[in-house]
Amino acid sequence: MKQNIQQRPISPLGETSIRILVRKYDPDMDHTEMMSELPIYHQHDGHQLIYMIGGQASFMVDDEVFRLTKGDLFYISRNLPHAIVSIDNDPEAIVIQFKDDVLPAEIETLPEYTFVNILFKKGVGGLAFRNIPYENLEELIHVAGIGKVTSLLHTLDYLGHNITSAEQLCKRIHQEDSTSVSARAHQYLLEHYKDDVKLSQIADCCHQQESALCRTYKRETGMTLFQHLQYIRIESACTMLRNTSLSIAEVAYSCGFNTPSNFNRLFQEKMRMTPGEYRKL
Repeated sequence: MKQNIQQRPISPLGETSIRILVRKYDPDMDHTEMMSELPIYHQHDGHQLIYMIGGQASFMVDDEVFRLTKGDLFYISRNLPHAIVSIDNDPEAIVIQFKDDVLPAEIETLPEYTFVNILFKKGVGGLAFRNIPYENLEELIHVAGIGKVTSLLHTLDYLGHNITSAEQLCKRIHQEDSTSVSARAHQYLLEHYKDDVKLSQIADCCHQQESALCRTYKRETGMTLFQHLQYIRIESACTMLRNTSLSIAEVAYSCGFNTPSNFNRLFQEKMRMTPGEYRKL
């Protein structure tokens, strides 16, 4: 039985709206009290990333318990009740907190934030990412000014791109939030964008008539299914161009394009540069 859930507002720290703390102790209770008192369940009015530098801690959400060890990164969504207690004497974590006001107001309709939106939608019940290199957070932790916001967005985009390797924490909440037709269609696109996607396949997955699915998706997301599919493929191609040595043709086929020429045309249309020019940036 949980105690009353505490509300802990996220407030700016210094001159930044992205609050970053290094916790070298159990944030909820002394280690000596852990066995005699219930952990303190609390929630925040913003998003939170917890990255374990060392030691071990237990993360509790919806009466489930997960272990946090070095290299683990947990994403905790807004107003998700949770608690953390230490397992050993030296748990050390970087805690990153931010509210929606550091994000673009129209983020849900901006194609450049496709994978950030995926993270937020899939993460309504919390997500666990294992074995995340510290280097992926180093810039966010140390940079100042507008660069901190930019680095945060890059971090969220990275997590969104790696969503398939994440572990759902509170499955009950996630299931309750993922019942919409558009959410199921979006998930299908994310999982099958490398394939030759057919509208009939998406409709079958969502148990919808094709025309009804298209109307619903356009109404709820502001774009058609295949416009969104194009943006997912282009985002994936950008990641591969930055992080692999694959040829442009290999990138095209890996991201679901039928021909390199079709990929080059669409990439230049969306990114205002060729894939080769993008790779040189």
